[in-house]
Amino acid sequence: MTMQTVRWWRPSLVMGATAVILALTACGSQPAPSAGSPSPTGMSSSTATGPCHPLPPSEVPGLDRAVTQAESGTYCGHVGVSVLVVLKAPSDSAASRWTEPVVSGPAQGAQTLAAPLTALRGTTVAAVRLTKAGTYRLTSTSGHTGWSVSLRVS
Repeated sequence: MTMQTVRWWRPSLVMGATAVILALTACGSQPAPSAGSPSPTGMSSSTATGPCHPLPPSEVPGLDRAVTQAESGTYCGHVGVSVLVVLKAPSDSAASRWTEPVVSGPAQGAQTLAAPLTALRGTTVAAVRLTKAGTYRLTSTSGHTGWSVSLRVS
C-alpha cells in the first residue's frame, strides 16, 4: 500500500466508522414484539423462561446485532451471534465514560472480538460472539449509572 493510498484510506475509515457509531447511538430501543411473534433472529419472542426481544441489527459489516445504552431487558439470539456494544457517555468527562462491558454467562461461551472501528471520544465500543447456548449478561457503568442487558442464546 502506498503512502498516498494510506492517506486516503485512513480518513475514509474514520469518517465511515464515525457515521456508523453516530447512527447506532442515535437509535432508540425497539418496541417489544407481542408474545409469541417471530423475531429477526428466527426465534420466538416468548420462551419457557419468559418473553425476550429481538436484538437490533448491526450496521457494521461482520457483526450480526448491536446494542446501545438505550436498550435494556432481555433479548434473544442464536448460538454464534456476534453483538456490537456501543455506549456513549452523557458528557466528555472521564468520570462519565462507560467502562469496558463485562460479559458473564456460560463458561467459555463468550468470545471477545476486535472492535472493527475506532470510537469517538466518550464512546465505548466492544464486540462479542456468543458461542454457547445459555443466558449472558452484558454490564457496564458510567459514573453512578449502571447498564445491563440479558441475552438468551439458543
